Amino acid sequence: MGGSASTFNTQITGTAIAPNGAVSNIVVSDQMPDLKVIDFLTGLFKMFNLTAFVQDDDKIKVMTLDKFYSAGNTHDISEFVDVNQSNYNFAIPYQEVAFRFKKPNTFLAINFSQINNKVFGDLESATRRVLMCKQQTEAVNT
Repeated sequence: MGGSASTFNTQITGTAIAPNGAVSNIVVSDQMPDLKVIDFLTGLFKMFNLTAFVQDDDKIKVMTLDKFYSAGNTHDISEFVDVNQSNYNFAIPYQEVAFRFKKPNTFLAINFSQINNKVFGDLESATRRVLMCKQQTEAVNT
């Protein structure tokens, strides 16, 4: 391993004797991938949903995000909110949504499509109004 400041450069060894005596010395650092410290810590923080912050005494405190949120304070902001002058816009929902995969080429996917008359993994959704309009259009066109 290199001697840069951003990589682990520690020789960790352990002794383990298996019942058959096959393994007697394990060098843990030989089993570890080349990994930067920041990548290792990022993995831990994501895996265990951790957050870190600097305290008043310049120490870094690490805790779970749930505990961090529950340790916070509650503030009443109702005096700053005027409900009579609020503006808001609703998001316009899609009338049709279709998630489609590329054409299947495996045996099981093709078999599923033939049996169920739909492509495996595809999802389509439409509002009731769109479906009614499509049915009326199909009835007129036939």
